[in-house]
Amino acid sequence: HRCPVCHKHFSRSWLLKGHMRTHTGERPYKCHHPGCSKAFADKSNLRSHTLIHTVIGKKFVCERCQRAFAQKRYLHKHQFEVCKFVP
Repeated sequence: HRCPVCHKHFSRSWLLKGHMRTHTGERPYKCHHPGCSKAFADKSNLRSHTLIHTVIGKKFVCERCQRAFAQKRYLHKHQFEVCKFVP
């Protein structure tokens, strides 16, 4: 299964279908949390995102400001960009 835009090859048709969204900008997976307008090209990214809407999901805490995050990568980004944390 070959992408007609960039010619990348995929072993499964559904992988190509998901890849095509990188070219079209389609984001069919929408967050249904009230007040959130985020949408994603991949269902797994939506699942990860939904954790930010729960207190239970926010288990990564910034040592400087005590702000909590659902994913470790969100904490690292915050520490680098907001709290200017240098390990």
